[in-house]
Amino acid sequence: MAEGGSDLGRGALWIGGSRRPPASGTFAPVRDPSTGGIVGEAAVASDEEARAAVDAAAEREASWGGTPGHVRAQILHATAERLAADREPMATRIAREVGKPIADARVEVDRAVGVFRFAAEEVRQLGGETFPADAYERPAGNEHRFLFTVRDPIGVVVAIGPFNFPLNLLAHKIAPALAAGNPVVAKPTSAAPFTALRLAEHLDAAGLPPGVLNVVTGPGGRARSGPRRPPPHP
Repeated sequence: MAEGGSDLGRGALWIGGSRRPPASGTFAPVRDPSTGGIVGEAAVASDEEARAAVDAAAEREASWGGTPGHVRAQILHATAERLAADREPMATRIAREVGKPIADARVEVDRAVGVFRFAAEEVRQLGGETFPADAYERPAGNEHRFLFTVRDPIGVVVAIGPFNFPLNLLAHKIAPALAAGNPVVAKPTSAAPFTALRLAEHLDAAGLPPGVLNVVTGPGGRARSGPRRPPPHP
């Protein structure tokens, strides 16, 4: 990510595990609310690119959902460690994008680190319930049998991030979804696209397979007009 002085540079989309410029070449200014100055330019995704992000995630449904829990936990823990090591640069990025005091931005990074650690540990807690099938006399034939529930990934999750906590609240949506075996398409706030892209880079470096997380940036209307896929379960 190009940075220099007060300039965060030009953003990109994150689709299929890599950064890509918007096909249209369209960018939108990102302003520091505390100064009104432009700190960078966000890539504006087209409908086709939003679909490409969903398709990339959908292609990973089976493989990521079938990834062993201990592997998912390791990736989430590694992401937490990378965020912790990147605390000051990430906090500075948040402060410049949304005008947040740097002290508050540092706390936000710390909280996001905790979210990823918590999600990693929850992977080890995912389970179902069992019930005695012969608790009732009808229907007959249920003696010495039991019923059980199993938790399966639901499929592609869309994570829409707000402006006030651009890292932490996006982490609250991304980390649990990944922990449960669901690929994600993230639509961060237009105010802080660089924070979301940096998070995607950390997840990638932590070992997240390409396509499991995709980031689409641009105006909020893009999320409403983008493609809709039917839920995998009735």
